[in-house]
Amino acid sequence: MRMMILQVFTHPACSSCGPVVESAWEITENNEHIKIQTVRLEDKQGLATAQSLGIRTIPSIIVKIDDDEVHRLVGTPKPGELESVVMTVTENMR
Repeated sequence: MRMMILQVFTHPACSSCGPVVESAWEITENNEHIKIQTVRLEDKQGLATAQSLGIRTIPSIIVKIDDDEVHRLVGTPKPGELESVVMTVTENMR
């Protein structure tokens, strides 16, 4: 099965980033085909990654399948939005 990556862009000064990372972890917890990758904008490498991908708002989440971006959530997702996106992308992977 193909691998889904939830690439979550965060910063310590972002008050809503923690809950978004926690939601992403909960999704990945029981699914070996979904991984989380946090990108911290407080370090140079994370900032360079965010800039190269056009990230201007945190939190942001890029959903990737086998390293290809398939969906992007900008800002704090509404309750259940991330889960819904993951379910839709998972269904389209089959």
